[in-house]
Amino acid sequence: MSTRDILERNDLVYKVLPPRWVFGLPIGNGQIGGMIWVEDETKVVVTLDSVWAWDHRHSPAGVTYARFRELKAVGRENEVRQNPGGDVLPRKTYVGRLVIDIGKEISGEARLRLRDAVVELEVRTGDADAIHLKFVSYANLPVIVVDHPQAGIKEIRLERLSTERVGLNDAPEYVQGRTGPVEWMRQDIPDSPSIALGLLSEDKQSFTTVQVSRNGVDPVEEAVNVLQRASETPGEILEDHCNWWRRFWAKSSVQVPDEKIESLWYVGLYMLASASRENGCAASLHGLWSPDGCIPPAHGFYIWDFYSQHWGLYTANHLELGEVFCDHFLSILPRLREQTRQFYEWDGIFVPGVMIVDGSWIFRGGNEVLLWPGATAWVAQAFWWQYLFSDDIQFLREKAFPFMRECMLFYERLLEKGEDGKYHLYVSFSPEFGNWISDDTLSLTLVRYLINAAVKAVEILQIDESHLPIWREMLENLQEYHVDESGLCLGEGLSYAESHRHMSHLGPIYPCDDLNIDGSTEDRQLIERSIENVILKGYGTFVGWAFVWLSAIAARVGRGRMAWWTLKQFADAFVSGNTYNLNLDWERNGISTKRDTLCVDGNMGAVDSLNQMLLQSWGGRIRVFPACPNHWREIRFDNLRCEGGIEVSAVRESGRTLGVRLQSASERSVRLVNPFSDSGGYLDGRQIQPASNGDLEFNLSAGKGIWLTATPDILPDDLEDFTVAHPEALRNPYGLKFVDDDWLTEDPDIPNVHPHFLNSFVK
Repeated sequence: MSTRDILERNDLVYKVLPPRWVFGLPIGNGQIGGMIWVEDETKVVVTLDSVWAWDHRHSPAGVTYARFRELKAVGRENEVRQNPGGDVLPRKTYVGRLVIDIGKEISGEARLRLRDAVVELEVRTGDADAIHLKFVSYANLPVIVVDHPQAGIKEIRLERLSTERVGLNDAPEYVQGRTGPVEWMRQDIPDSPSIALGLLSEDKQSFTTVQVSRNGVDPVEEAVNVLQRASETPGEILEDHCNWWRRFWAKSSVQVPDEKIESLWYVGLYMLASASRENGCAASLHGLWSPDGCIPPAHGFYIWDFYSQHWGLYTANHLELGEVFCDHFLSILPRLREQTRQFYEWDGIFVPGVMIVDGSWIFRGGNEVLLWPGATAWVAQAFWWQYLFSDDIQFLREKAFPFMRECMLFYERLLEKGEDGKYHLYVSFSPEFGNWISDDTLSLTLVRYLINAAVKAVEILQIDESHLPIWREMLENLQEYHVDESGLCLGEGLSYAESHRHMSHLGPIYPCDDLNIDGSTEDRQLIERSIENVILKGYGTFVGWAFVWLSAIAARVGRGRMAWWTLKQFADAFVSGNTYNLNLDWERNGISTKRDTLCVDGNMGAVDSLNQMLLQSWGGRIRVFPACPNHWREIRFDNLRCEGGIEVSAVRESGRTLGVRLQSASERSVRLVNPFSDSGGYLDGRQIQPASNGDLEFNLSAGKGIWLTATPDILPDDLEDFTVAHPEALRNPYGLKFVDDDWLTEDPDIPNVHPHFLNSFVK
């Protein structure tokens, strides 16, 4: 099956037009994005967003870490606020919208074509031919283009709500103007970049952009220039756009017999690539799709006490997106250093648990999330993963290790050696539990992961690092995880005693691999007790991303059925028709009582959950199909990526692994957990006997791919043609198929969503 056919069966197909923002069709290019939906049954709306559109106004903490410790000791830590008595700033800001006003009641269908990242609407008014609308967010230019007919549309215009409506306190109203054929709106926010929307309408095409005043560039002038460029050569720009996406999709593919889970993988990658791209930044909590008409929930912050958006890109073979994440943090290093020096009064960098795009801290309340000590190591882990999966020694030398080293300098001072000879995190909390404790498990495991990585990096680079003895001593004496009869605790004195969506105590299992099934008997027993305790306490307070995370955890310990079932709960109950993670059981299936604000971490994290079921490479061993449920009898994946930069493809038929293809850019030895029978596999008809540990061990030549097969009569050409079929009726499982009146209700208490999203569900 061709890549085109696989993508087409996973397109978002709408049998009805989306009647609210929350059901809309997302487009984006890492710079600007849009959600396409229908308002009042007469207007097609594109809710616009920009990766750089933030209100930057903020005040420093006004205290130091030492003073904070003093206040905390007497229960007065809540005095450390950024805006006492006022709204929390800084935050994401509302941008505006493009409106295609038909002027009559409309109906129709829509489709998001993944292959080219194109959205098409067939709009009917009842008394005329269908109006065909095509939307593209150009891959290489910050412009959204709309193809439309000359007739049948009443008006195409920009709209922006008042500053009071969208919560921009003390900011002047936007101003409107025209420069030649370009209409524009400009919003100036004190001490923040200015935002400009631009629209250039022609007979059959309209172009819109969002520009933000960065590096001294006037946003209106830039909007005019960009739109004129787009209108001069639209054909060439569209061709570049399509080529970009076709190169993107050519890097890897998966085929599994569960249609929804397969679609989550493709749409999750689409959304990640749409939200985070070269010259952009890491995907924030809501990507490039802030809700219509309001400031996003959680103010659109980057919140680092859980961040699975980027986890799946590594195995999915999209390291170019991982580089965006790393480059973003390298670009804000000066600010992170300055803030660390001001608050902590020592060297290194601290990544705040809550920040905006430029790294600015948000002081509020008791500051638990902001001062969570694990965030710095969590971000540093992404740098190490980028090296592990790329095997790029230059990246390690020039980017990863320098960043990791600065993080280590911070932890050298933050970790305190107690009378017991152990290094402790005395100002700590377990994410979302709200109690200050010592030695929270997730922070400890992330710090342990970072120290191990930093030590390994020094050895790989063969450099003279004066701090290496300190790091080794810290690693040897770092406080162990707190454990009780139920398994891992959340931290000192805090057990996982009731259902809770944030299973931070399972961090040592994943994403940190400190406890794994290759470990000691005691480790395996601890893993089992900890997971069983989560099951015992139940899923009643889980939200979407919790099921996604638990799926990946289950996959790491070989629980294939559990990995599938938990991911299936997310796929069936927690996503809108566009696969956006709503973080509530929105159709009221009875799975969870928890209701929270939507975000993209679940969508993008689902990519990783499926990856973990199909391929793992921790501990120096490659595992093919390590956690697939038994009822998945046919599976295929192509060019997924392992640590060491090895690309792997594999085919399973009738529950039996037929072949595995491996390719490396450099010559290297490989250890493959034997996916065949006890007698091993075959390479070019020659049998490869398992080693004493049962693994298949062999060497790869640089740039040369090889197929290992289950029997000598299986030919690589036969495997290349293998396809996992989907019944026609089950293709395109996502997209809106009908409108249920229960979704759009007069009573906001029925969906009971966060107040920020009442405009998405209430009539």
